Amino acid sequence: MEFKNKNNANLKKKDVLDFIFKAVDGSQNPVDLKTADLSVIIEVYRDLLLIGVVPKYKEYKKYNL
Repeated sequence: MEFKNKNNANLKKKDVLDFIFKAVDGSQNPVDLKTADLSVIIEVYRDLLLIGVVPKYKEYKKYNL
């Protein structure tokens, strides 16, 4: 999980991560933070929230987003 927040003081990282973890049911969708097949990228710019799901994010050492 990658989180970036620019020019927005209202939205906190902890609040966003709590929302995402509640949306992903851990009993049906086990989460492995070290060897994840998919990664969730969250970026906040002012009043825009961008969410992306990308494969092998850590394996390729980050995409050029």
